[in-house]
Amino acid sequence: MMDTVVNLLLENLSDILKSEAKLLYGVEAKVKLFQQELERIKGFLKDSEGKQDEFETVKAVINQIKNVTYEAEDVIDKYIVDVVIHRRRGLLDQFLHGFDHAIMLHNVDTQIETIKDKIKDIYDNKDKYNIVEGESSKAKKEEAVTVAEEVQKRRTNVEEDDVVKKIVRLSYETLPSKYKPCFLYFGIYPEDYEINVRQLIQLWIAEGFIPEDDIMSQEDVAEEYLEELIRRNLIRVESRRTDGGVKTCRIHDLLREICINESKDDNFLEVRTNINISKEGKPRRLSLHCRTDHYMLEGSCDHLSTRSLFSFNKVNYDALEYRTWLQKNFKLLRLLDMGQVKGSSFVLDEIEDLIHLRYIRTRDNSSFFLKSSIYDLWNLETLDLRGSKLFDLPPGIWKLERLRHLHMSGSQATLSDIPRRKILFNLKTLSVVCLDKKTVQQLEEGKFPNLRKLGVNFFSPGTSIEYLQRLQCLKHLSTMKVIYVDQPLGSVKGLPPNITKITLVGGFYLSETVNILGSLPKLRYLKISGKYISDELNRFKLECSDSESFQQLQVLKMKDLDIVSWNLSQGAMPALQLLVINGCEFSTNIPNDQSLKTLKEVQVFWSSQEVVEKLQNLVLNDECKLTVYGAAHQ
Repeated sequence: MMDTVVNLLLENLSDILKSEAKLLYGVEAKVKLFQQELERIKGFLKDSEGKQDEFETVKAVINQIKNVTYEAEDVIDKYIVDVVIHRRRGLLDQFLHGFDHAIMLHNVDTQIETIKDKIKDIYDNKDKYNIVEGESSKAKKEEAVTVAEEVQKRRTNVEEDDVVKKIVRLSYETLPSKYKPCFLYFGIYPEDYEINVRQLIQLWIAEGFIPEDDIMSQEDVAEEYLEELIRRNLIRVESRRTDGGVKTCRIHDLLREICINESKDDNFLEVRTNINISKEGKPRRLSLHCRTDHYMLEGSCDHLSTRSLFSFNKVNYDALEYRTWLQKNFKLLRLLDMGQVKGSSFVLDEIEDLIHLRYIRTRDNSSFFLKSSIYDLWNLETLDLRGSKLFDLPPGIWKLERLRHLHMSGSQATLSDIPRRKILFNLKTLSVVCLDKKTVQQLEEGKFPNLRKLGVNFFSPGTSIEYLQRLQCLKHLSTMKVIYVDQPLGSVKGLPPNITKITLVGGFYLSETVNILGSLPKLRYLKISGKYISDELNRFKLECSDSESFQQLQVLKMKDLDIVSWNLSQGAMPALQLLVINGCEFSTNIPNDQSLKTLKEVQVFWSSQEVVEKLQNLVLNDECKLTVYGAAHQ
């Protein structure tokens, strides 16, 4: 595991030396030398993998490496914060604090020299204890045993519960090192917690666990990592997305216990509950399963080295007190999930000094105003404000050059103007934003050329569904969500050319829009949801009069609709495999099984017995099954 920790620091140093070299003025050369020393240490760690359980001397050296690695990361990150704060001062203040800056430079120089001495001690101890690089790898090859043999060996003279725990632990021990931090990360979640996979992946990327790839996006690499953990039975799939990807997952209690226990040894993460709320520690990652306001009063941890902070309690707490607490204790923070805080905009108003922040998430359903100071967080990759009633974004979003995912809520979230030559190349997700004239112009001008997922809202004045026909410039867009269809879509001409998944939510023109979308050549997944403002079911007509409609559609989901008409021409929907009906009523008959010959599964959620009986017509062939979830009401 420690080789992964060193790898993460090496990647962080490389990134700093490449993009923040100007902030290291005066110590850049020593940081580069330290980077070279870490490369040597990495080779030793690779050869010592698994040997620390056999030899206390190896374990002691690895603990030295862990401590010096974390110390070095703290020294460099803190120095960058201090430099930024100094440079943000006015010229007069910079002059008045010039002596302080000189002292700061001297201190960091001294700290780096001390770290180099500690690295020298590590190599001296390695030689003293005759730890030879390469010998453990050789020994492992000569003494290798299969997992099955090891399990059998560990069954001797132990109770059955111990056997289970040892087998579970062995699953972790045999896990390749690149997957271990991703697996241990599941320890941040409460017991039996249903985990949103897309949020999890964004966290992994922000933590630096997922390497960049020349061919695949980091998000796709992260999904492969998750699938590997699932394949090894370490993680359980809870639900899947329309496109078949994992939507939510869970971890077994025994495996979660391993994540927490293993993380303690490497100081990877710590969890605080009502039971251990006052326990001392120096966590790199801290997950609060107790009330956040109680922890602020009773917690005893040293947070000066904490990089990630998560709050999972659902009780609201005071935003202003929380902001003061953050500013005082978490200067090196990279990931922040504020949990259930009322007035989280007050927190974001004055955290511009937390310059290392890469990920921010809040679950606040109050009105939300952002100040432009948020754009001083130039390392930010994910800004997740879902659930809040967000108003216009202030000018300056173009400063967040590393931003990958921007999630918003509310019917009035709009984009500010972006200067002509400023482009957000890294932005993959923009959702949900009002599609008004200004937003369309930003999209047409190529301000977000690599956008993959777009969510738009037509509830506010000034929006028009016709603007969808001006998005052909979004060549990489594959997923689109449209909220409140208040006008009929006249044609698919001008829509993004590679769109494969569309979700429609509410509005009076769902029927007309859906029937037009049948002309999209690459559409494979379609979800239609009736409710948006009113609790009444939306009257819906599915009329595929063109035999060429929905030629590639594989999955059709309909929710909260009163389906008053459903007619399919012969040849329409020839590839449909999954039909999902959720809370719908049928005021009409549905097509027979001959109209949907490729259908393999029909899923029914919370619908009447009458609807279930009508859907039986679609599952007369042996290859199609009907699954009913929830009580079918009369």
